[in-house]
Amino acid sequence: MRTSSDEGTSTVALQNGLELVRLLSAEGPMNVDELSDRAALKPETVAKLVNTLEMHGYIEPTRFADRFQPGRIAGALSESFLRGAPIGALARPVMQTFAETHGATVSLVVPEGDHALSLQVCRSLARDAAADYPGSSVAMERSAGGHALLFTASTQGRELAQLSGEETALSRSLAESFAFFRASGCFKVIDRERNAVMLGAPLHLSDAVLAVEALLPRPVLQGRSAMTVIRDLLEAVELIQRKSAAAGVRYLDD
Repeated sequence: MRTSSDEGTSTVALQNGLELVRLLSAEGPMNVDELSDRAALKPETVAKLVNTLEMHGYIEPTRFADRFQPGRIAGALSESFLRGAPIGALARPVMQTFAETHGATVSLVVPEGDHALSLQVCRSLARDAAADYPGSSVAMERSAGGHALLFTASTQGRELAQLSGEETALSRSLAESFAFFRASGCFKVIDRERNAVMLGAPLHLSDAVLAVEALLPRPVLQGRSAMTVIRDLLEAVELIQRKSAAAGVRYLDD
């Protein structure tokens, strides 16, 4: 769990609260002591967070043993947390420019367990731009941004090795995406349901690795325009990294 100075307290509290809700969602009802042990937070800190989360409906008590479970509006917590992350505000204008230039939907994604979580989403006004939203998530193996996170994580070898025999299509998609990355600097996943292509590139901050993902109609990546899109995406990522370094912006701390 994260700690912070006073100026980053609100953002850190949001992240810790989100982690408590995630633990309850993934592992079932727990009491304060159990949450404290799982989240590596002091019991008094967890108790305060639990009171706040319960008051706002993000979690609710179960009928036994002073345990808690996710509340009916738990999803809203993710949105509150995501809006508070400072990197989102810095990246937004760069992402929006790319989205408008190429008729794309652009997402800033972060790892959340084995999923890629959208921290910030910008989309063009084109009719065929996908309507993704902050707080949405997808298994890392199924998105280009997720591939960027997988291949830059220290556990990437284990993650890939755990793919079962029933997931040969996913294994092939990962291998093809990595080959494309080695040739171009971007990971690529075909979204056949939306007749679109996802391109993803890792975004390195001082305290974390995130990813920028662009979802584009497949015709955009045909012919010479493909290299232009890839070049512009990599330049956008580089610009965000430079602006973040110059401003001293980290993933969470203000």
